[in-house]
Amino acid sequence: MAQDHDPPDPQAVEADIRSRLSPKLFEHSRQVAAYAAHLAGLHGCDIRWTYLAGLYHDLGKTLDLAGMKSAAEAEEVAFDEMESRSSSLMHSAASAAFFRKDLNPPEPFVLAVRGHTVGASPFGREEQILYVADFAEPTRPYEECATVRKTAERDIALATLEAVSFKIRFLMLRNKSIHPKSVALYNHLLAAIQEK
Repeated sequence: MAQDHDPPDPQAVEADIRSRLSPKLFEHSRQVAAYAAHLAGLHGCDIRWTYLAGLYHDLGKTLDLAGMKSAAEAEEVAFDEMESRSSSLMHSAASAAFFRKDLNPPEPFVLAVRGHTVGASPFGREEQILYVADFAEPTRPYEECATVRKTAERDIALATLEAVSFKIRFLMLRNKSIHPKSVALYNHLLAAIQEK
């Protein structure tokens, strides 16, 4: 279990992550980290750990599928059968494992990295921030991302709902499988927002 402690120097972590990722994936991760830190400042989360979670969120993509599963198992990061068959889903568990092993962050930030692809229910503030940052970081060109960015300035839960709604529609229109966690996240957020 992670202990409360100060995060390491972000420049040193950034240099390490840069050395482990392709230039394109590093730039995406840096953009996600910076945008997530901005959102953390708006919504009352630890900016420093949020930034580091953003840097780590795609580090699992450096492994093949078997390596992703092995990394997750080594750090006791759970994954399911559907994730175990897809590197695009499985990478988040491996990334969370790297984050836990390397930096021993507080658990909400491990969960944020773990949940940034398919979501979870319930889904905490740290998780919502990284999910939205990954979906809508400033270099993403899609019109929906601009809408989510605007919403995220005032309501991170609603922005998360907008993002997961778009992802579900995107997959449905292409006759792709939808992970049950994404559907659960959508239903969880919708119910919480309707209760306000």
